[in-house]
Amino acid sequence: MPTEPESNPGVPDELQRLWTPHRMTYVSGSDRPEGGYEAPSGCPFCLAPGLPEDRSLMVARGEHVYAVLNLYPYNPGHLLICPYRHVADYRS
Repeated sequence: MPTEPESNPGVPDELQRLWTPHRMTYVSGSDRPEGGYEAPSGCPFCLAPGLPEDRSLMVARGEHVYAVLNLYPYNPGHLLICPYRHVADYRS
């Protein structure tokens, strides 16, 4: 029966770690929105289309959806495709 590898901080292993220092602003909360993340001052997906272009991170607008960049992406080029219509179930 295989055994679990022993956790030993500081000893190299076969795992590659994802290091994204540009996300530290998000992790530290230094750019926290007014009201905090727990009580945001509005739905970010409803607010984005009305924000100035340099703040919305919107890259494309369609008739029913828009594409917006993720401010703190894990992968380069990650996009969010958001519908303009707020619905509880995407099949509606």
